Amino acid sequence: MSQTPLPTGGDRPLSVLVITPDVPPADRDAGSLRLFRLLELLVADGHRVHLLARLGVGQEPAALALERLGIETVRADPQRLPEAQRAQVDAPAVDVPGLLRRLRPDVVWMSFHDVAEAYLPLVRRHAPGARVIVDTVDVHFVREARAAALSGRPADHERAAHTRAREAATYAAADALVAVSADDGAALAELAPGVPVHVIATIHAAEEPGPAFDARHGVVFVGNFRHAPNVDAVVHFVTTSWPLVRDALPGARLTLVGTAPPAEVQALAGPDVAVTGWVPETRPHLDAARVSVAPLRYGAGVKGKIGEAMACGLPVVTTTIGAEGMGLVDGEHALVADDPAQLAAAVVALHTDAGLWGRLADAGRARLAAALSPAVAHRALRALLADAAPQLFVATSALEDEDVLDATLGGYLDAFDAGDAVSLVVPVREGRDPQVLFAALARALDRLGHDPEHIPDIALVAWAQDAVLPAAALEAPAATWRVPPQPSRGPGRTPAAAIVVRLPEDAAAAATQVDALARARVADDVEIVLVAAEDAGLDAVLASASGARVVRIGAHLGRRAAWQRAAAATRAPTIVMLEPHALPRPGFAAPLLDAISAGAALAGPVVAGAHGLRVAADGALWPLADATTAPDALAMDCLAAARGTWLDAPAVLPSREGHAEAQLAAWAAARGPLTVAPGARVGRAPAPEASVLICTRNRAEELEDAVGLLVASGARDVVVVDNASTDATPEVAARLAAAHPGVVRVVVEERGGLGHARNAAAAAARHDLLLYLDDDARPAPGWAAAAARELARPGVANVGGPIAALWPPERPADWPAPGLEPLLSVLDLGDADRTLVPPDVVYGANWGVRRSALDAAGGFDPAFGVGPDVRIGGDEVSVAWRLHRAGLGATRYVAAAAVGHRIDPARISEPFLTHRAMACGIERARHAAALDGIDRGRLMGTASAAAGRLLRLIALSGDLRLEQAFDVVAASTLDPRLRIVAADALGELSGSVLLLGETEVRAAGLRLLLAPEHLRAVLRPAVAA
Repeated sequence: MSQTPLPTGGDRPLSVLVITPDVPPADRDAGSLRLFRLLELLVADGHRVHLLARLGVGQEPAALALERLGIETVRADPQRLPEAQRAQVDAPAVDVPGLLRRLRPDVVWMSFHDVAEAYLPLVRRHAPGARVIVDTVDVHFVREARAAALSGRPADHERAAHTRAREAATYAAADALVAVSADDGAALAELAPGVPVHVIATIHAAEEPGPAFDARHGVVFVGNFRHAPNVDAVVHFVTTSWPLVRDALPGARLTLVGTAPPAEVQALAGPDVAVTGWVPETRPHLDAARVSVAPLRYGAGVKGKIGEAMACGLPVVTTTIGAEGMGLVDGEHALVADDPAQLAAAVVALHTDAGLWGRLADAGRARLAAALSPAVAHRALRALLADAAPQLFVATSALEDEDVLDATLGGYLDAFDAGDAVSLVVPVREGRDPQVLFAALARALDRLGHDPEHIPDIALVAWAQDAVLPAAALEAPAATWRVPPQPSRGPGRTPAAAIVVRLPEDAAAAATQVDALARARVADDVEIVLVAAEDAGLDAVLASASGARVVRIGAHLGRRAAWQRAAAATRAPTIVMLEPHALPRPGFAAPLLDAISAGAALAGPVVAGAHGLRVAADGALWPLADATTAPDALAMDCLAAARGTWLDAPAVLPSREGHAEAQLAAWAAARGPLTVAPGARVGRAPAPEASVLICTRNRAEELEDAVGLLVASGARDVVVVDNASTDATPEVAARLAAAHPGVVRVVVEERGGLGHARNAAAAAARHDLLLYLDDDARPAPGWAAAAARELARPGVANVGGPIAALWPPERPADWPAPGLEPLLSVLDLGDADRTLVPPDVVYGANWGVRRSALDAAGGFDPAFGVGPDVRIGGDEVSVAWRLHRAGLGATRYVAAAAVGHRIDPARISEPFLTHRAMACGIERARHAAALDGIDRGRLMGTASAAAGRLLRLIALSGDLRLEQAFDVVAASTLDPRLRIVAADALGELSGSVLLLGETEVRAAGLRLLLAPEHLRAVLRPAVAA
């Protein structure tokens, strides 16, 4: 029996490659949401996850969401797409063998049988040690057979039989299968006997229940209309059951919500049937309806639409097919009926009986918690990996020698028993006869006295000469057949502590950081871990760091992923994390480790002279000049904590909730005190010189702190542009310049408008690197250095970074609705650096540009930017587009270049957000015209599409001035996120029409009347902005 518990695939870090048809968006369908949640769980368990999307085109937002989790995505592989889809992808084929060599996957997870069919042979050839898990999502032939039974067409039966044969062949070649229900699992067991089947259902997190019975009305169906069973369901329901419901419930309304409704679904629209198409959020529709209906006549798997409704407290009427796989009992968890008349009666009963409605709402939520919660899925996922991915030993020696063969097998069999989660892989090299090798193994087992039926797993695997070893596999024969402890600087010892350095991608900067660490006099029992981006060109630097452990991560992964991977890679009880460009001074480590030993939850050194940070009442971060005041937060440059603290640290520190430093400190403070170790010193690598530019107008109350924090943070050239202020701004600016001679300079620009002010600032700057900061923005530690370093890199023209919300006390809890914070200039693209291509841009509150690139692009366009009688912005967006079009350099998002943005209390209102959304729509139309000229056909098409989006959400009719139409939108009872979509559409419609030279537009029953000032987003009476 093994002497120590063996780590399994469920509790040790693995390299996991997930291959899917698309990048799974969390807002499209239940299957995509399920996969997204599974990816979150894999990352949360410390696995190194990459995703290859076979199609993946036009899915940048979904890819960005995954990359924020630390998952690198590879998109578009036309060579392995079905022929009908290849024309959609203008991209070279993915070098899958190269990808497998780079990732060395322990597990390859493939979603859908057709994806597995395309990639399984490649994986078996180039990564034969990887365990292949096929997530069936649903058993396709079952769905097709049920459809054929309804249609009665011989061709449909033939199609189902063909799919069954394809699925059987693919599933038989897998190491494990995943089903979404026990019913599907039974079908898989019959289809691929001998292949282990695990059930991981759809995943539904607990949601706050929606409005009460009396606050709801009508019926809703939610489903992806690219899925044929959904189209069949609604067409049949509307034509057979809905007339009966209409007769019993006069005034009832059926809303069909879902992506890509085909013509036959759109034709169902009428006075009491609405077809929405794709919506950004389904929750508003679920909260408005009294009944959710899922009248499926065929299909397979677990129906996510039912779980989604139940999670929100909305009871469901469905069919036997719909209820399949969820354990739903008719009358207890939902109402289940198959006959059209019975379906209609169930809808009417649930719509009219408040008691029944309440019982089913509560029972449905309880059923989800018991069977379909994230915790249930997490346990099932861990069990799957524990079963499918045992510790792998690969025999690398020449086993033709009988003594070597006996020694290899003997050591393995002496160490492990039949029940242990291990596997010995014996490679069958090209040219070798597997039968001969099998016979040799049998003779060796006989010589060693072992019964082949009662031994731990041994597998003969075809193994090409260039095949890669899985990342977590161990070579055999091993000096010890135990899973070895993580290596430390002292052989065989668990390190007393670890220092983790996340290296910059620039080789020279990385070498500077490694040299500083070498001079820092780190004790011999402290392990050094270097975290480096793959393909960053740091091989020479890493080779120079003798004895250090190297952890490679994807170039798209950021701070949190690096922390997680490094903490998983070492067994040291205490870990010190150093960020890029942080230069440790001699002796820095010991005081930090002592502070954690003394009970601190989080400890930091003196960084660039600052003894920690003070969090001001507005959330801004101010450096502490000495140790007389206890810190409220610590700079991210260098932090020490127990290993468990790093592993448990929040996965996300969202910009909408303030500076990351303050959030991390608040979380850590619940575990123990924050400490600055005065004896520990860390500097920041020198950065190129840059000018910081603040353009201000009538914001005297903001200017003092804006400039004061810059000076306290070490800025050496600050230009304040007074844009014709009429308050005390001139006096405050003059006083600041006098207090900081040679550092702070004041320029007056009398022409009103942010574009004029920003051009004046550029002209006055001393340096070529220009960093624009709004007067109500407050930089985080290291902001200017991080932005300047990136802006100085060859090929970069424009930079920006996170913009964290600094809220006033007037902010209501959880306001605004998630996803609307960008309307308040809050920017959060995660904690990893990335390149952006318009329309993805960085925001003007935190915006840098090379002066040479700005000049070449023509400077700021004064037609954009807020001014005395202008309520649109976008002056920096216009520059970003022109930089991109002219090929003047890339736009880069720099995670370390963060600022906080003080939100004016006057903006804490839904009307402000609605007006800002309308202005964004106008800006978009104006940007297109400024870049490409007035193209009537394009503008008319844009106006038509915007009108369609607007009128699908709000029934505007009659003669309305823009002000009146805006008031209707602002006063609507729509979910705030849908209201914003409507306001944006109203703005784009108005801007497009005005750019055509027209002052009115007709759309359906609406006649919208416009005026020239509307092109500046000015309303009479104006909405505060």
